[in-house]
Amino acid sequence: MPINRSPPPTTASSSLGVPLLMHTIHHTSSEPNITTIDSASCTDGEFLNITQRNKRKCSDSRTIQDNQWSVLMAEMKNMFTEFKVEQGKHIEKLCQSIQEIKSQNNTIQDSVSFLSKDNEELKGKIGKLEEQLISERKSTAMYIQNLESKIETLERGARSSCIEIKNIPVNKSETKESLLKTVINIGSTLQVPIQPFEVKDTFRVSSKDPEIKTIIVDFTSNILKEKFMEMSKKFHRGHNKLTTETLGFNGTSKPVFISENLTQKMKRVFFLARDFANTHQYKYCWIRNGKVFLRQKDGDRYYIIKDDSDLKNIISDK
Repeated sequence: MPINRSPPPTTASSSLGVPLLMHTIHHTSSEPNITTIDSASCTDGEFLNITQRNKRKCSDSRTIQDNQWSVLMAEMKNMFTEFKVEQGKHIEKLCQSIQEIKSQNNTIQDSVSFLSKDNEELKGKIGKLEEQLISERKSTAMYIQNLESKIETLERGARSSCIEIKNIPVNKSETKESLLKTVINIGSTLQVPIQPFEVKDTFRVSSKDPEIKTIIVDFTSNILKEKFMEMSKKFHRGHNKLTTETLGFNGTSKPVFISENLTQKMKRVFFLARDFANTHQYKYCWIRNGKVFLRQKDGDRYYIIKDDSDLKNIISDK
């Protein structure tokens, strides 16, 4: 059903007593783009109650973002620049340090090369000195050996007419004349007549037992000495051993030993030869004219032992 409405009066008061300003309503179509309306085409009163909302353009937002990004990039660029500068300083310091180390290494290398060269020179000199020392040592050893051989020959010559008599009791009032009488008495027992002028000298030497010192008899000739030694061996083969009782000495009877007067070297060689004979079953080991002899059994060849090397040679010959 149609409803008709009466228009309000033109001059009227509101129930509150406030006058209302009325405008004539104009009907118009909507403007799609309000921002494009020309403000001059609008009357002052027209659109008085219509507010305008300005729309923010999208380009403004992008511009702000671009500006913020530019600021951030600038800050990062500054940071990287500062970092680069700092790193450059550190790298420069490192380069300087490396350069110094290289310089020091070069100096050390030069020093090592110099020392190595000196070391090689010293090695060469030391090598020559060692060769010279070895050569001199060999020459000295040969010279000493020759001297020892000459001394040994001289000592053997000096002792060639001497004998040793052991276990003859010592007389406190003993003199050379009494010793000479003892030697003549021993010769008589062995059936070797001895004249006083045939004895050059006789004396005692020190021994472990001061009561029994060895008597050394130096004859005037090797012939008499050899005869005395031969008759001593013959006496031992045909009789009981020669003792102090046999010679007329009082006290406990002790065996009397007569042997050649050997040098210290030949005494040692004789000791080694006897030990060798016992170990390797050699039947004979004897001394003649200051030399040591070895023979394994009857009919075998004999060996002259001058030193311990001859004993080693006997083993190698086997």
